[in-house]
Amino acid sequence: MINLNILKWLDNRITYLKNNNIKFNSGVAILEKRMLYNDIPVEVEPYDYRNDVSDENKKKTVLLFYMDDRRLLPRLKNFENDIQEMKKYAAVSGFDMSASILMLRMRQKLCMLINSVYNCCLGLAGIKILPNARCGDFGTISLLGMYPKGCNIIISNHGCKNHGFKYYGLYQTIYINDFLKPKQIFSYGNVSKKEYKFINKKCKNNIIVFPDHRKKRQYKKSAYTIGTSINASFNNKTGKNCYCSFILQDKLIEIKPLSFDEKEAC
Repeated sequence: MINLNILKWLDNRITYLKNNNIKFNSGVAILEKRMLYNDIPVEVEPYDYRNDVSDENKKKTVLLFYMDDRRLLPRLKNFENDIQEMKKYAAVSGFDMSASILMLRMRQKLCMLINSVYNCCLGLAGIKILPNARCGDFGTISLLGMYPKGCNIIISNHGCKNHGFKYYGLYQTIYINDFLKPKQIFSYGNVSKKEYKFINKKCKNNIIVFPDHRKKRQYKKSAYTIGTSINASFNNKTGKNCYCSFILQDKLIEIKPLSFDEKEAC
């Protein structure tokens, strides 16, 4: 069990941020534009699985914090030591201390505050941040104002009950899009064809889908290799395939929805 006083951790970190002129608004720390990750990663990987990333791809990989909260607490305690490890990679996603729908609103706000403070502390240490647009219920979406409007964002259904964005999560994504007006949306984990088309139509934005760690390992070869045409799709016998196709060279040259017969999906 991790011995960590979160309130004391917050108090120390908030003092540090204020001493470095980081602004606060509506109860969260505001990430500065200079701290943002504005590129398109070749690969994304949860922090716990960072060693699965090849040395060649580390500077093109974003580490994610989509993990159980019990796996996140050590990141708070070992903050200084983790910074040196994170500098080996292109960026990290926004912290993801879970603010769930059924939580008391004050606890949701506490989680969002922790996330914002952690992000800004990393930003001051020179770590680039890919904003994580997961939040609690519709009452805490406004706290995503911790990120600048027009930034790239990443969303995920990973670890969510029933999987997929349907119902609450799908419509929340549309609301987040209206609120943050992201330049590019990334998703970690499955998005069905119906969900993809809905988001694409409502957000008027493409969504680049990265398979989660478990599904990614099912590929016979790396799905994200520079100069390779990528069909980020797989057949998991549920009809939920990743519908995104893109080609990476020195820069992204094409992003488009996949068009294929599901029976022939790899």
